[in-house]
Amino acid sequence: MQYIIAEDIDVRGLKLPSPFQDSGLFPMATRINQIVSVGAIFEKGKIKPAWIKWNGRVFKIDQIPYRWLTNEGAAEIINFSVVSGANLFHLTYNLRNQQWTLMEVEDYI
Repeated sequence: MQYIIAEDIDVRGLKLPSPFQDSGLFPMATRINQIVSVGAIFEKGKIKPAWIKWNGRVFKIDQIPYRWLTNEGAAEIINFSVVSGANLFHLTYNLRNQQWTLMEVEDYI
């Protein structure tokens, strides 16, 4: 999905402020598929990622607009769409091996 950022916009049901107002810049999705470190809160049967450590940087998670379940063979995978600043991350947690994977990053270029 590509769209021009000209003002505050609704992205997949999530209201994100535009850091590039009137610049004509586009979000660009990049496939990552890399194991990452994640700080998460496990509370009342739910998992809430709080930060992602990737490429030597820590990204604080501001919002978790979506979460959904998928399967890879016998493993249940929890998928998270998370927002950090102007970045949208697709993060997964494998319940079988308890591994976090950063699948994709959508950032503004």
